[in-house]
Order: sequence, then C-alpha cells, then structure tokens
Amino acid sequence: MGWFTQLRRVVVMVALAGMAVPAVSAGAVKVHLELSRQFYYEQDALDVRVSVHNRGRTKLDNPVKTALVEGFHVRRDDEAIKRTGKTKSGEPSRPDALAPDGFYGAVINLVELYPEIARPGTYEINWSADGVSSNLIVVTILPRFDLTKEYRGTIETDYGAIVLDLYSKQAPIAVKSFIDLANAGYYNGLAFSEVRSDNFILGGDPRSADPPRQPFEFPAEQSTVPLVAGTVFLRPARAAPPANGSTFMITLRPQPAWSGQVTVLGQVIDGLDIVQKISRFPSSMRNSQPNFKPLSDVLIKKVTIQEKPSDGIPERK
Repeated sequence: MGWFTQLRRVVVMVALAGMAVPAVSAGAVKVHLELSRQFYYEQDALDVRVSVHNRGRTKLDNPVKTALVEGFHVRRDDEAIKRTGKTKSGEPSRPDALAPDGFYGAVINLVELYPEIARPGTYEINWSADGVSSNLIVVTILPRFDLTKEYRGTIETDYGAIVLDLYSKQAPIAVKSFIDLANAGYYNGLAFSEVRSDNFILGGDPRSADPPRQPFEFPAEQSTVPLVAGTVFLRPARAAPPANGSTFMITLRPQPAWSGQVTVLGQVIDGLDIVQKISRFPSSMRNSQPNFKPLSDVLIKKVTIQEKPSDGIPERK
C-alpha cells in the first residue's frame, strides 16, 4: 500500500470520525449513503452511493416514491446549498415492494447537482423524502497541493501563533502530507506531547488525542538543510525502511547531530518566542511515557495553510 493511499485513509478518518448519524426510516426500510472514495480534492467528482434497503424479514411496500436524485440535501456552515445542476446518472427502476434484505440504489455525482461543493470546505450531506431519512455524512474537500507554489503554515496554540515557511521543493511528500492533514483538521486539538526547555518541542503525535488518532506513515526524504533555531522537522516514525508520520519537532538551537538524518519540513519565521515559552512549561521529565510531557495540556487549536507571499523567505538549499 502506497503512502498516498495510507494518507487518504487517515484524512478520511479525520474528516468523518464521529460524524455518522443513525438512519431514521419508515419501518425496516432504510436509506443509506456511502462515499465511493471518501477522500477528495477540489474539482473531483463526488460520487455518493444511495441505496434503499429493506432490513426486515418480511416483504414490505416501498415507501420511497421520490426519485433518488431528488432527495439529497447539502449544507455548509449550517447554510443549505441550492441544487443548480443536473446529474448524468440514470435513475434506477423503483420497485413497488422490497423483498427481505432487498434493495435498489444508484451512484450519483453530487458535484453535477451541486457545483458549489467542488470548492474546498466541509459539507454535510443527507437524503430525505417520503418520511424516510438517511444517515448523515460529512465530507471535507481539500485544496489541491501545487508543487510549483510555496506555502506557509500557521500553528495556532493556546499561547500564540507559530508561523512557518514550508519547504515544498526540499520535501514535497512531507509538505503535501502536512498540508493535507492540516486542511482536514487532523492537527486540531492535538497536544504538544514533549517539551525540552530551550531545546525543542514536539507536536502532532496522534497518541496525544483522547482517544488517540490513527497514525500513518509515508516515505522519508533526505534533507541537506541545516537544523538551526526555528527549524521544523519530522520525527521519524520508523528507521527501516525510513518513514515519517504526522509528528513534528521545532528546535530552539542548532542540532548538527540530526542534520541529514531527518526530513526538514520548514522554518519558523514568526513566533519563536511562543516555541520557547512552550518549551519551558513544567514537564514530567523522565517519569512518564512519553518523557518530558507537559504537566498541563498545551493544545494545537488549528493549523491553517496559505500560499506564501512573493516576498517570503526563500527555501534554504
């Protein structure tokens, strides 16, 4: 399984975790929505499988009279999105009755019906008609990563913002992974899990969430960038073969022993004082797992991504 497939599964879990709502139905007949891929970039087709299913043990009249394509409802930020397009998907034949465990359905590209959802954002989708309502699915549409562009990330914490320029040319896999996870909200609510006074801080560890989040791995990239105060690099997830994950470290002093051994993600350009402040929080020292865990939670509230202005600091070579 490739790193991109693993990343897609993780982002899906972030985007959809805790969002499923039990279906409400007329008797034993239920309508269910499923995503065909469950991970999307802007302008992707958004194929949703809608099925009407008799989960009972006896033959039942089909309560759904409405065409399947007509029953969708889409919301963003608690505002309903109007249907302005037409689908190319064919409407399936609607049976008057459903045998036990019988069903019918269709796969419908909602971007054709709702062109607005081709844009980045988080959308709530459900289906309801004729007294039957489906489960709720929540989909996050991610901006496409463009290797020709330079990006900047802002890590918002309880104690201020840390701004870093991302080195997409030096480490395109790492930067794309970081950007996709940030846009999917994966880092939101994770705690800094290790602090070493005036040395470094560590964040993005999926084990710092309650409950822990699904970890993932992708290939490590060799970096020649020197590690100086403010350098952001990834903590290796494993050594053989080399792989990275979501966990990152921000150093407060040069680390020549690690240079060439880790993947450099970027450089802090603002908020190094925030990094230093977090590093000095009282910790458990070596009396916990992980070591040097802050005695009180220091949370990542949100990580936001934007294109770097043209006057941004160039990447180190």
